[in-house]
Amino acid sequence: MVFVFVLFDLSIVVYADTHSAEYERQLKVKAAFIRNLVRFSQWQKNSGFRNKQVIEICLYQENFLYDGLEILTGKRLKFRKVQSRVIKSDRITEPCDVILIPTSTLQRFLKFNDTGNLKNRITITDLTDESVSFKTLENKVIFRLIRSNLHLRFEVNKTAAQRLNISIGSELLKLGNIISEPDRIKQ
Repeated sequence: MVFVFVLFDLSIVVYADTHSAEYERQLKVKAAFIRNLVRFSQWQKNSGFRNKQVIEICLYQENFLYDGLEILTGKRLKFRKVQSRVIKSDRITEPCDVILIPTSTLQRFLKFNDTGNLKNRITITDLTDESVSFKTLENKVIFRLIRSNLHLRFEVNKTAAQRLNISIGSELLKLGNIISEPDRIKQ
């Protein structure tokens, strides 16, 4: 197992080699976080979600969870079977209930998708790789996975949730870091 240590603000952050067992464990932890973010979120009554037999989880452009996705796919969540697939198109037009956006495609996602085509969809991005730079998420992403020292955390953008017609459970609001869009601007 190979670890690379990087020093940020006097705290040490550990990143595992992409072929190690630790890296696989980290992917499964991310998938478990995603499962719980979806579990404690609600689609609005008029979204059509209540009439569906499955929850469609779409990975934008690439499967960044690899084997960690097995925690989600085929399982039951909110009494529905979870299906997942990778969406290769720039603009989301496919029926997706949850959209997972990796850091590597975040800029493309923000450029080609607007609030209109994201309505009634839970959007989650992985910002655990702090080497990425972006100006704003423009209230298109509700949840952001972040790394705080050695721990995985999440942020909740309540403005994005309101714009996309998603209700966030009080359980998540207690555990997550609630942000407003200017709080997460990077250069």
